[in-house]
Amino acid sequence: MNPSFFRLSTFEMGKFANFKEIVCFVADGNYSFIYLSDGRSLVVSKCLECLEQHLPQNSFLRIHKSYLINPRFVDCVLYKQIKLTNGNVYAVSRRRWRQIQLYFRHKN
Repeated sequence: MNPSFFRLSTFEMGKFANFKEIVCFVADGNYSFIYLSDGRSLVVSKCLECLEQHLPQNSFLRIHKSYLINPRFVDCVLYKQIKLTNGNVYAVSRRRWRQIQLYFRHKN
């Protein structure tokens, strides 16, 4: 299998997702929503921690216990929040805020 893809077990059927098309992951208990750049979303029966283990290292940022984002889709960094290109705004946890600030300072 191509290393840019990983297999997802969704409620619809087994699907493949390209890492470059994933905007973010949002946790909901033991389930996760995966938002894609084309506007689609998928629901998988995996927690974020399980999904995170299958992602390429340093390609996604954990900004909160419930949010894992692809930095390629960050529109802007607000005070303790991140706005993505799909228009969604997610809170950055207090514990991770400093690390996120430093990451985006060094990216510019």
